[in-house]
Amino acid sequence: MIGGLFGSLAFLNPWALTALLALPVVYILLRITPPVPKTVAFPAVRLLDGLEPKEHTPSHTPWWILLLRLLMAALLLLALARPVLNPSQSAGTNGPLLLMIDNGWGAAQNWGDIQSAAISEIEQAGRQKQNITILTSAPEADTKAPQVYGPVTVSDALSFVRALKPYPWPAALGALRGILPDLSDAHVLWLSDGLEKPGQPALIRALAAQSKNGKVIFHVPAQGSLPLSLKSPEKFHSQPSIMIDGPHNLEPNAPVRVQLLSAQGKILDDKLVETDGQSFPVSVSFDLPQAQRNQASAFRITGQNTAAAHYFMDASGGPKTVAIIAPEEAAQASQLTEDSFYLIKALEPYTTLLQGPLGEIIDQDPSMIVLPDIGVLPPETLNGLSAWVEAGGLLLRFAGPTMTTQARGQDTLVPTPLRSEARNVKGSLSWDKPLAATPIAPDSPLYGLDADEDLRVSGQILPEFSSDLEDKTWMQLEDGTPLITAAQRGGGLIVMVHTTASPEWSNLPLSGFYVQLLKHLLKFSGHSGALSLDQSGMLQPVQMLDGFGSLQSPAAHVLPIDAADFEKQTPMPQHPPGFYGRGGLQKALNLGDHLPPLRASLGGDGMVLKTYDRAFEKDLAPLLLSAAFVLFLLDALIMLFLSSAKWPRLSFKGKTVAVLILLAFSAPARAQIPQESQDLTLAYVRTGNVSIDALSEKGLKVLAVALNMRTSAEPKHVRGVSLETDTLVFYPLLYWPISAAQEPPGAEALQNLQAYLDHGGSILVDTRDGQKSSPALRKVLSGLNIPPLSPLPEDHVLNKTFYLLKSYPGRYEGAPLWVEGQSAGGRDGVSSVILGSHDWVGAWAELNIVTRGGQQYLSGMTPRHEQSLRFGVNLVMYALTGNYKADQVHVPHILERLGRGSPARNGRSHP
Repeated sequence: MIGGLFGSLAFLNPWALTALLALPVVYILLRITPPVPKTVAFPAVRLLDGLEPKEHTPSHTPWWILLLRLLMAALLLLALARPVLNPSQSAGTNGPLLLMIDNGWGAAQNWGDIQSAAISEIEQAGRQKQNITILTSAPEADTKAPQVYGPVTVSDALSFVRALKPYPWPAALGALRGILPDLSDAHVLWLSDGLEKPGQPALIRALAAQSKNGKVIFHVPAQGSLPLSLKSPEKFHSQPSIMIDGPHNLEPNAPVRVQLLSAQGKILDDKLVETDGQSFPVSVSFDLPQAQRNQASAFRITGQNTAAAHYFMDASGGPKTVAIIAPEEAAQASQLTEDSFYLIKALEPYTTLLQGPLGEIIDQDPSMIVLPDIGVLPPETLNGLSAWVEAGGLLLRFAGPTMTTQARGQDTLVPTPLRSEARNVKGSLSWDKPLAATPIAPDSPLYGLDADEDLRVSGQILPEFSSDLEDKTWMQLEDGTPLITAAQRGGGLIVMVHTTASPEWSNLPLSGFYVQLLKHLLKFSGHSGALSLDQSGMLQPVQMLDGFGSLQSPAAHVLPIDAADFEKQTPMPQHPPGFYGRGGLQKALNLGDHLPPLRASLGGDGMVLKTYDRAFEKDLAPLLLSAAFVLFLLDALIMLFLSSAKWPRLSFKGKTVAVLILLAFSAPARAQIPQESQDLTLAYVRTGNVSIDALSEKGLKVLAVALNMRTSAEPKHVRGVSLETDTLVFYPLLYWPISAAQEPPGAEALQNLQAYLDHGGSILVDTRDGQKSSPALRKVLSGLNIPPLSPLPEDHVLNKTFYLLKSYPGRYEGAPLWVEGQSAGGRDGVSSVILGSHDWVGAWAELNIVTRGGQQYLSGMTPRHEQSLRFGVNLVMYALTGNYKADQVHVPHILERLGRGSPARNGRSHP
């Protein structure tokens, strides 16, 4: 082995170097061998008489050719000797090799180093003729235990390591101890991720007992490359916040950059956090305006590519905005008797508070709206608030004297009907004492909160008795009457506290339980509120993180999680971190929330600590062979020139011809191909009305997401087109919204549209008014040559192209859908014009597009939206595929005809 400035160098076949002794002999042979003489075509001997040649053919090979050929021979001989730069020295010269490879979540941060070190050690063991056994630390998805692979050959071991990937869950060293192979005098190497794990000391002792020298060579990354993790903050914040956890013995002043991302992956903000290496976990808060704060969806640590370095927020997490609606007579919440005062003091440290008229508050879409002792609401306000709750909002109500005197049992925005009179157990005419609260039942969504023993309630509004009152009760008093009730309303939640938000009827606002309760209720806010409330059923896997922190589709081994156990679920092979949900609602399972405090492995008994120096083995033989081949080509080119009659010298004319030849073989310039001709594009006709065009744009984008999710048709773009100027041939279907003020198209637009329809295009004309006839429609289409139209029959292909449809709802329903009675020849049965009035894009635009890890989903789905989207899917598939399902439409008639001529009809039985 040779050491030097560029590392150590070893030869795997050193005996091949003895062939270098033959180089002097090669030199002599080349020296005495003259080059091939030049050939002169038909020399006239008499003409050469007396002439002195200008060039003489040498009798010996020139020295520079000799040097070139000797160098080529030397490179070949050196390649045969198999030189290796930085050869591995970890493994011994005899005994088996036991290679332990960390492939849990933390290994992803330095996976390149771990994999390269494993390959280097395996190749070294192969040269030493050692048996190889490989252990992994993370459990497999199928066996639920780490792998023991071996003893195997070098090629099998290399294939295994190259295919090995880190997993997004922790290691299971305890399970590995029971399946360790029985080896003796082994050379034990552990390629670690650098983090200390549960059960690691015991496993090291077990491995050291099988080692030849009683030690485990333990490789770790450099301190600056250790993995970090993200976890939820210990308390609620009004701004997006996250906790960074890292090894407590990390090198000091290691900067960590954290980014805050939107659902589309856009960076909203980033912060550089200086750490002292000892004070983990570190809290990071992002100060953002309200508009950006509502877009916050995920956190990530730059430079870290593990599953724990990514943290996702679902609708029940992240920063919260709470609106407190004070009664009109309470101008300011500054008096100790006001309900709003206690609510503000309890929520202010953890949320962003909004105050103002209820109508304006609803438009801002807060996480939770609190109504403290509000009586009767105006009908328009009540309807708006009810719609907000059904769309996924959380409404928290407190009882009080105003609700008693005004509501009179007529309030509908409560979990259960209320009595018109309050119950007072502290008045001068009452023999009862204030009531204490009972412990929260295990099946209550509030289970886990500790109610103060000295909590006392002297007044409450009781609910009317109903059969489902017990199911709606979250917390009750010692006499069995409800203190807190709740009920789902659409996609949202209504929670009722049957006492006041101020100390007027109870000491609840003066207790620590008051703050706990409000913070806990914030978890039910957002579009996962109903999902958090419903603790029954299973949450299906939607998107999973892989070992490198990328969202992927769930694998076959991933199982759903019981909703009741979701908060306690630890990521494992059957339940990797990612998104789980049902019915369009999703919850995020984050790895960092379930990891113990991180600590770096700093050595110990039975360990020889080494650092990945990244100076791994490199075989130089391919490089030397490549250099020898280049010299061979150079030698052949030189000999070609020397053996020719004269050196090729091109004149100006020859150079011009050469340039023209090169230009002839160059690639011609190509015109740009329109994007619409390569990708499927959904198009709508621009009307000039900004609101209508924006609605069409959003509605078609929602339809494009549905098509991408459900069908093989994958629209890439949505585009608004002008009938006058744009080429329409690229679009299989046009959506044309018509309004009452629509002006008829001009002559150029009519000519362009007529040519589009005559050459196979289809157009959906939507009057968007739900009416059976429209004067605006006749005015707009009067200049087109349209075949006779008829109502869509039940057996039409459009009803069966993808879904089986019986209705076509949009924002409206009930008006007929009109198609051509008989399509023109060459159109494959597709109607060129489809007329309707249900405002389909208006219905599609009511849905929201949610992006998670580059994949898009739809939220806010209702049965009406589902039916409307199904019509859109059928419509696009109908325009693309024609009548390929027409045979299914005629199946009953075909079967009837077959039955008439069947043997059974003729009196013969079937065999």
